[in-house]
Amino acid sequence: MVQANQDHFININSPGRINVIGEHLDYNGGHVLPGIIDLATTIQFSTNGKNSYKVSSSAFNENLKREIHHYDLSKTNWHNYVIGVVHGLNKLRPNKIKGFKADISSEIPVGAGLSSSAALTCGIARGLNELFQLNLSKNELMFVAQKAEHDFVGTACGIMDQYIIIHGQKNHFLYLNCDELTHEEIKTDMSDFKWVLFNTNIKHELQNSAYEDRVQETQTVLKIIQSIHPHIQSLAQVSMEILEALKDQFSAKIYNRVLYVVQEQKRVEEAVLAINAGNWSELGKLLYDTHNGLKNLYEVSCKELDYLVELTQPIKEVYGARMMGGGFGGCTLNLVKKEAVENVVKQVSDVYNTKFKVPCTPIILQ
Repeated sequence: MVQANQDHFININSPGRINVIGEHLDYNGGHVLPGIIDLATTIQFSTNGKNSYKVSSSAFNENLKREIHHYDLSKTNWHNYVIGVVHGLNKLRPNKIKGFKADISSEIPVGAGLSSSAALTCGIARGLNELFQLNLSKNELMFVAQKAEHDFVGTACGIMDQYIIIHGQKNHFLYLNCDELTHEEIKTDMSDFKWVLFNTNIKHELQNSAYEDRVQETQTVLKIIQSIHPHIQSLAQVSMEILEALKDQFSAKIYNRVLYVVQEQKRVEEAVLAINAGNWSELGKLLYDTHNGLKNLYEVSCKELDYLVELTQPIKEVYGARMMGGGFGGCTLNLVKKEAVENVVKQVSDVYNTKFKVPCTPIILQ
């Protein structure tokens, strides 16, 4: 949502997101099924009549103060998301951005797999686009936000997070083709269910490096496959027949990575059919299958995430669960019957807290 007035003030609400299914498929050219959530990053913009800008965040003490065309990296990580966006917008619309002030507050927990970083970059891009009437398209803003993470933060993220935050609609999932950047809106009636997240409050050292490793692994194996099948543009286009025919050329680890992508692509297609048919039991089964793939084939889970998923399996009111996000920490995503949410939250939280001596933070999405 964007609000503006004649005094050159802009308010932006930039939502977080969940991805129902299709984890790690965005940078592999596959289909994903994300949706925006009610938790958001709010940014208030105003012009300041100067050639510099100041950005403050309620979550951090260090304000960002910069000249408009000063792009050197900051030692404070969150600053670089903003600097990257300003750089990208200035390249597209030279000399259009003037001095401004931005105040950031956010309901999105950092490191939970809800795309707090993409909410920030997309929010900054949208706000400056409105404030200075840059007239950039949604896709241009989306790519500016993605490139800021690539070039100024060093995260080789796919396009899903920025796409859903820019294009998403309430009460809809987007069946998004990350290769062609087209989508189909999937209207969803969640009146009998809630999405419940359980935040492990754990961040393992592998969380960032392992994501980069998976990106590198899949890019490397794609080149091998393309040398034999040049028509294949992404791993998501690889069939089981092609994979099995090339199996001897890969290590067991690399074979498993591709196998996960091939199987997950199929699960996304099946999930769309299940949602359209109102078959929540089938959707839940697919979530559990995805978790098993992320745990055993893609190897991005951890003991805390696995334990949270295992805890839900005997609970009949939980239809499905899986780890969410890049892995090695963050949240599980749980499909829970609405009337059972309170009991499920207490049951799972109590057992987790006892085992790991770390509070498990539930997030109930509206």
